[in-house]
Amino acid sequence: MDGKRVYVDTVRRLRSGLDAFGVLAVLDRHVDRRPVHYLRSQFAIYDFQDLANLDSPWWSYAAIDVVDAWLGNKPHARAFEWGSGASTLWLEKRAAEVISVEHDVAFADDVRQIVAANTTLITVEAVKTPTPSIGSERAGHEGLDFSDYVHAIDTFDDDFDLICIDGRARVACLDAALSHLKSDGIIVFDNSERPRYQPAIGRSDVSVETHRSWAPALPTRSSTSIIRPALESSH
Repeated sequence: MDGKRVYVDTVRRLRSGLDAFGVLAVLDRHVDRRPVHYLRSQFAIYDFQDLANLDSPWWSYAAIDVVDAWLGNKPHARAFEWGSGASTLWLEKRAAEVISVEHDVAFADDVRQIVAANTTLITVEAVKTPTPSIGSERAGHEGLDFSDYVHAIDTFDDDFDLICIDGRARVACLDAALSHLKSDGIIVFDNSERPRYQPAIGRSDVSVETHRSWAPALPTRSSTSIIRPALESSH
């Protein structure tokens, strides 16, 4: 069993005991304090409903604060995301419309049961093929083509104020996102510290602000980048 699995299993066992003794209920009453929120979120790891109850996406706290403030000035924001979950429920409270694309059918069905009326959740599964046009570097996803998933954004006519990239084939998603982003819009690219994303994030036609800090439901610091079109390439 790998280290991540051991950690998750340990936290879940600990959560069961703390819940039984009412500790989580005490923490829930004080989650408006960031240190308490962070501690409480550790027991919501890989539990999107619990994390959603904490009103938090799975980004770095520094990026959450930036995006929250940005959306506060955009009451009619239209958001698109690759990768549904806690972020979907967080966004729909702050944006006028959310369109979310998910590749996992079973997970999408769970999320779809609790989203609000201003959210449209669509499922686009990867296609099995020995020669993917757009693949994923995630372990276990060999032989899967995510082309339809990435290009789901092409089926919508109007551009978006906010686009979140937190699913599969993120490099290809960034290419697609830039073609559908309003000139004053932003892209939220999560886990941007991963080496495989560095060439895409370093492209010359974007400006990048990377926010590295502690993140909900993670025991370590994480990076989430806010990407904007470079001024000379804005449309």
